[in-house]
Formats: sequence, C-alpha cells, structure tokens
Amino acid sequence: MKWGDIKLILTLLLGWFGFSLNAQVDHWETIVYDNDNWKYFVPDNAVPDWNLLNFDDNTWPNGEGGFGFGDNDDSTNIPTGTICLYQRISFNVTNVSLIHQLVLNMDYDDGFIAYLNGIEIARGGIDQGIYPTFNEPSSASHEAVMFTGGYPDQFILNPTTTSTLLINGTNVLSIETHNQSTNSSDFTSRAFLHAGLTNASTLFEPTPEWFTPPFSFNTSIVTGK
Repeated sequence: MKWGDIKLILTLLLGWFGFSLNAQVDHWETIVYDNDNWKYFVPDNAVPDWNLLNFDDNTWPNGEGGFGFGDNDDSTNIPTGTICLYQRISFNVTNVSLIHQLVLNMDYDDGFIAYLNGIEIARGGIDQGIYPTFNEPSSASHEAVMFTGGYPDQFILNPTTTSTLLINGTNVLSIETHNQSTNSSDFTSRAFLHAGLTNASTLFEPTPEWFTPPFSFNTSIVTGK
C-alpha cells in the first residue's frame, strides 16, 4: 500500500477523534541517511566551532556512517574506548520555501547533540543545558536498537525552527556523540534527516521503510534555540 493511500485512511480515521495529518506537507523525503559519506573526527583536544557551517573540515577523514564499535553494524569503525565522536555532513537546499518541517532520527549509544548550521536541534542522553567537552561522558546510558531490528528515536522540529535555520545553498548537519564510559563495550552514531515537502517536487531521496511521518497532534517537538 502506498503512503498516499495510508494517509487517506489515517486522515479518515483520525477525523473521528478530531485529529488530522499535517495538511501543509505533501510528502516526506530523506535529506541525509546514516550511511552517507560523512566527515568525522575522534577528538583528543578541544575543537572550537567544529559544528558551525563554515568550519573547515577538509583535514577530517571521510567515512560511511554509521560510526561505532562493538555491535557489528558499523560501516566505519572507530577505536574501542572512544568517549566522543564529531561528525559533519553537508547538503544542498535549492528552495527553502518548499520544506515545511524537518525530522531527525537518531540511533545512538549513549548520548548525542545534533546541530543544524551550528544551532542545536535535538539531544538525547545528555542533560539539558550541558555541552560536554571532548573527553566528557554522556549523562545517561542509552542502547542503540537498529542492529537488533528496532527503530531509531525520532525528534520533530517545528516549522518555525525549520524555516529559521535552513538556508538556500549549503547546509551542515553536525552530530556529537558521547559514550558513557571509556570501558563501554559498544558505541553507535547513526543519523537520518528528513524533510516534509509542501508540494510534489522531488528534492531529495525516498524515506526508509521504517520512517513514520509525524502527525499534527504529536507533542514531542524540538523547538531549537
């Protein structure tokens, strides 16, 4: 069954309860996949401004995501005992006005903060207001799930944040992932970024089969800063 058919059925069903799908989104596409080619770096000292749009990452290695060790699902292995990983990926937007909303999916072990053009858009496993240093562990323990068939956590950006942070031209998604301990047996960082488009234009790529478009009544919305 195609998403358009599912959308119609859900719209009819949700109508009985007073809910509706986000009417401003025609369809969803994926901007960034976890296994795209990323720039990445395992820091051994502070790296100022590493998450900003204009940061020069030319000396960083290229690697296929996801990154990690210990779970046998890593496309790019990083050293066992790594406490922190920085990763960046650039993508191009030709018309910001066609993107109504963004959704980040993240499979991680143990904590992360995600930035769009240098501004935080989502976090998990790291306490609010804390921006850990390169050698600081996560605030909590969180297990990755995709390697066992689970679905990654979903973080929904509200439309205002989307329109404010995205720019026409080059944009950068940056992820910092922190392990809970240098003695940890595993580490995972797998990120996906999706866009809700306002018309039938094809700007990016198809979404993964597991991707679930957000409903208008979903309350777990990340507002950005």
